Amino acid sequence: MLKSSESIFTFLQDLGLADLEIKVYLSLLEKGELTTLQIAKITDIPRTTIYRILEDLKQKGVVEEVVSQHQTKSRIANPERLQILVKNKENQIKRLENNFAEIKNTILQQTGKVSASTKALYYRGQEGMKQMLWNLLRTKDEFRGYSYCTPVETTGLQFSFDWANEFNERKINARDLYSDHYQTSSQNHPYPAAVSWPSWKSRYISPALLNIDHQIDIYNNVVAFYDWHDGEIFGVEIYNEKVANLQKQIFDLIWKTTEK
Repeated sequence: MLKSSESIFTFLQDLGLADLEIKVYLSLLEKGELTTLQIAKITDIPRTTIYRILEDLKQKGVVEEVVSQHQTKSRIANPERLQILVKNKENQIKRLENNFAEIKNTILQQTGKVSASTKALYYRGQEGMKQMLWNLLRTKDEFRGYSYCTPVETTGLQFSFDWANEFNERKINARDLYSDHYQTSSQNHPYPAAVSWPSWKSRYISPALLNIDHQIDIYNNVVAFYDWHDGEIFGVEIYNEKVANLQKQIFDLIWKTTEK
C-alpha cells in the first residue's frame, strides 16, 4: 500500500469506517468508476457483501452511484463530504466529554467510592448547554429559575423549539424570575411564535432589587448555574438535596416580593 493510501486508510478508520468499507473506498479512489462485479474482483470481497458495503458508504455520503443506460457504477463522492463525518465525530466527542462526569460519578457511586447524595457535573460550550437544558426535563415537582437569556440565544432556534415542545409535552410546572437583560434577549432571540407556555409563570424583578447576571435552574435535587462571558460558555450542576431545598426556599421568598 502506498504511503498516501496508508494515511487515507488511517484517516477513514478514525472517522469510524470499517476496514472493508475503506478497502472498497480505496479501490474506487485508485480505479475510478467501477461496477459491483469489478469491485468484488479487485478487493476479493464477495459481491453480496459489496452491495451492503456500497449502500453503507452511500448513506455516509462518501460514495455515490453513477447510472448509465447499460450499467450502474460507483465512485467516490466529493471529498468535501468527508467533512460531514468529521463534524459528526466532533459532536460525538463533545457528547462523550459532556457525559463523562455524570458517568464517572455513577460508576463511583455504584462501586461505593463516592457518596450518592452529592455530585457536581461541569459542562462547556453550546453542546454542554443543550445537555443541561435537556437534563432539566427530568423535573418531577416544579422547576424554579432565574432567567438571564432565552435558550435560543445560546443553543439555537431548532434545539430551543424541540426543547420547548418536549417541556410542554411533559407538562412540567415552572416559575421563573427575570430582569432587564432577559427582556432584551427575548426581543433579539425570541422563540418561534408557535411556542406557548401553558404551565409556566414568570415575574419581572427590578435589577435594583436583584441583579440577575447569569442563569440559575432549580429542580428536584439539582441547582444548575450557567454563564456566558466573552464567548466562553460553561455551566455546572450541583446534585444535593439540602442545597436544592435551600435554593427553593430563597426563590419562594423572593417570588412573594414580586406578587404585586
